Amino acid sequence: MIATALLSACMGMALGTAVNPRRISALMSFIMIPLTFLGCVYFPWAALRPIPWLQILVLFNPLLYFSEGLRSVFVPQLAHLPAWVLAIAFTAGLAALTPIATRLFIRRCVT
Repeated sequence: MIATALLSACMGMALGTAVNPRRISALMSFIMIPLTFLGCVYFPWAALRPIPWLQILVLFNPLLYFSEGLRSVFVPQLAHLPAWVLAIAFTAGLAALTPIATRLFIRRCVT
């Protein structure tokens, strides 16, 4: 949960500072809705096995790791990603997004 909160904060800061405030509706339409529907919130990642290209593409969606982590805790009998994959994804996501979000925030606030 802590890793989810940190990564969500980094993503929110990066997206919020990268997008012009007048264009925030485009952020919801073109980024947040597809992230939600393809983040395996409503279905397990293993259910995408019949569509292999989409299953691979969804691996780039950070919301997948949030939902799969919670699913592994609350519904362990369903197929889910292993914990080590989730740990690597959260670590890599934080390592990549923290400097980007910080840089964008400083640029937005200082200028």
